[in-house]
Amino acid sequence: IIILSLLIELTKQSDKLLRLILGVIMLVLVLYCLLLTKSRTALIAVVAGTTLLLLFVVAGSSRIKRKHFVLGLAITGLLLLLIPLAIFTGSLDVEVITESGKSFRYRMEYWSASWMMLKEHFILGVGPGNFRESYLEFKLPESSEVILDPHNLWLDAWSQGGLTTIAGLLILVICVIKNAINLCFAKRLDFNHLDLEEAEGNSKDSVTSESNPRLSDSLEHPPSSKQIIISSALLVLFVGILSSPSISLPFDELIGWGFVLAVSASFWVWISNRFSLLPLCLCCASTALFLHLHGAGGYSMPIVIQLLLLFPTASIITAPVLTVSSRIIFPVGLSLGIVLTALCWWSAVAPQFAQGIAESELYQSRSMNQTHRILQDWAKQDTINPEPWRRMASLLEDNAIKQHSTQQLQKAIAAMKQYTQRTPLYYDGYREQSGLLKQLFIWSQDQETLLEAIQFQKQVIRRYPNDTHHHLELAQLYELLGEKKSMQDSVLKAEELNSINKKHGHTDRVFTPQEQEILLKLKAIVGENPNKSE
Repeated sequence: IIILSLLIELTKQSDKLLRLILGVIMLVLVLYCLLLTKSRTALIAVVAGTTLLLLFVVAGSSRIKRKHFVLGLAITGLLLLLIPLAIFTGSLDVEVITESGKSFRYRMEYWSASWMMLKEHFILGVGPGNFRESYLEFKLPESSEVILDPHNLWLDAWSQGGLTTIAGLLILVICVIKNAINLCFAKRLDFNHLDLEEAEGNSKDSVTSESNPRLSDSLEHPPSSKQIIISSALLVLFVGILSSPSISLPFDELIGWGFVLAVSASFWVWISNRFSLLPLCLCCASTALFLHLHGAGGYSMPIVIQLLLLFPTASIITAPVLTVSSRIIFPVGLSLGIVLTALCWWSAVAPQFAQGIAESELYQSRSMNQTHRILQDWAKQDTINPEPWRRMASLLEDNAIKQHSTQQLQKAIAAMKQYTQRTPLYYDGYREQSGLLKQLFIWSQDQETLLEAIQFQKQVIRRYPNDTHHHLELAQLYELLGEKKSMQDSVLKAEELNSINKKHGHTDRVFTPQEQEILLKLKAIVGENPNKSE
């Protein structure tokens, strides 16, 4: 939508043909990337926002001009060309369109389960980053996907920060509506922007006056090529440093991508130089973003939050000017910058460096003892990260099985407990711990160990009750304990959930042939008298 606003501006300047061509190429690339996302809500949102922008331009013109129709037809033609191209190349499936009803049904399942979750956490939500772990407890049996967010802006905001976040989101919506109404009902809307010579001669007050509302002019001092190249090089360098060895790129590829980034940024600055956004452009962009997020998640993604905050506030025509003495602002700004830098280093950069160093050393490790030492050092440097403990438990478990060592297995259990303490809401730590205790019972025949494994497996089911495999695993533990009645209850529940998965076509969640054999074996063991324990 912003690029389209740029193209509309460039059509008014006959000497900007090259910029117009490059802008069209940029628009084509963005539209094609949009198709690659296969997001129906994004496509609908872009169509709605673009339609609002074009209607606003046409309504604000003294007469409808041919170039407006030409621009509208050109955009329509681009979409008509890009859609079959994406389908032909395999980038876009026909099912994206034909199965939209099924997609909406899935979202209704997500929203229903999310609402049940929020009724349990009505005031404060479940906290930032805790949606998936909390959602699994309320996930519907017929729902297949384990989602990271509720695919709805309001439910996402509510789950992240409770009613306070909902109130903040309402303020943003009101801000967008208010700005749109102020622009639409202003005394006189001038859509024919001043040319460059007139713009330079006018004062700032005349540009932002109520009689001629417009968004602020673009960068008066755009970044130089040197600044863009240095920024791009630093960005690529930090990405390369902070990436793990498994996904990091060779140095020559980093240089290549840095060059592409610098050239693209330079083109964008040159194309948009001395460019003023059309009135309501950011309001149309806000509308499209809000509309898209009603069917998609992303509230925990920094770029989505930044755009949600930027679009409504940046579309405000005028704002009061606050003058602060440099003797005050400099020490305050410097102190705040130092504090924020220290917090950012402690909470994000230093742990990421520690992980990168550990990943690199693990990649070169040649012995179990060396790998164990590296993981211990990683855990000491990043005390809240559960990942080194999970890997340590897996390493110790493999070594215990090779050596048939109960001592090594107990160390693996201790490491997994450290992992579980750092991820108390998620089920996988409890499941791994139950499996380790089961193996320890098989070796030691200590019934207390088996009872502890059952308790951990019950914790798994409490956090994720509608997974067939969890109930089957609990039934196997009850088999070892000789509790036929409890085993029968778990078997029946596993069979019920497996039937639901088959009915709804969730082939990735139904029992494998091996698991089906285990289920039949357990049913045979239960027999006709499940109340009698062996």
